[in-house]
Amino acid sequence: EKIDTSEVKWTEVARNERLFTRAQMGNYPNPILLIRDLWQGRNATKRAEAKHDAMAAHLRLLTTELALRCHCCDHGSSPESLQQLVPKYLQALPADPFSTRSLVYRPSGTNWVLYSVGGNRADDAGQPAGRPVYDDSLSPLGGTKAGASQMNQGDLFYDSPW
Repeated sequence: EKIDTSEVKWTEVARNERLFTRAQMGNYPNPILLIRDLWQGRNATKRAEAKHDAMAAHLRLLTTELALRCHCCDHGSSPESLQQLVPKYLQALPADPFSTRSLVYRPSGTNWVLYSVGGNRADDAGQPAGRPVYDDSLSPLGGTKAGASQMNQGDLFYDSPW
């Protein structure tokens, strides 16, 4: 939980990137090159934000999974809701970085299903997500959506080795 609370928020990363870009604008003698690089940077920023959110989701899934396992060891069964983990096993419920709610938890006997809604920001009822596909082959000046990512449908899980 300390790692999660000490993370650099995406808004701070994006702000620093914008400041750096503005500082570098004077180094471009050709405005066409500046426009091209800004366009390409926009797509790279979208991909970086998606990776940032996915890493935060995986960290929160791992933290919650460990708390669930501790609860199971202490009580012999999984909790009925994640709220039962607070404050003994978690200081607060971890938020899903892809939604405004907490991670999705469904108890199933002595086991459970725990996941984040993932990059498409929709609850796909626990269907695992594949890897995102990126198309960077299009020209940034060709009037098409260059580098637009095609987010795979599905939810993110903590992949337990057990």
